[in-house]
Amino acid sequence: MTVLFQQRSKDDSHVAADLVTGDHDTDLKTLMTEAELFMPLVCMFWACWALLNAEMSCLSFGYGAHARDRIAIYFMMKEKLVAFLNKKNC
Repeated sequence: MTVLFQQRSKDDSHVAADLVTGDHDTDLKTLMTEAELFMPLVCMFWACWALLNAEMSCLSFGYGAHARDRIAIYFMMKEKLVAFLNKKNC
């Protein structure tokens, strides 16, 4: 069987070796959890982008509504992120 997913060596300066276990299912679950937990930050980024474009863009697009929706998602998901960060003692 071909191994498609391998543990990174400690020499790899881009990714800490302890973040990758070599077990595809475990690593995928970790990645999915982190992606979900940090989604509020992504939403805040896109809300800021939309607010800037609402003022500066020549395109006819509902930037304000897009920003409002992203900010709403941010506040819906923020509590989960804060709990995670407090648990990790960050």
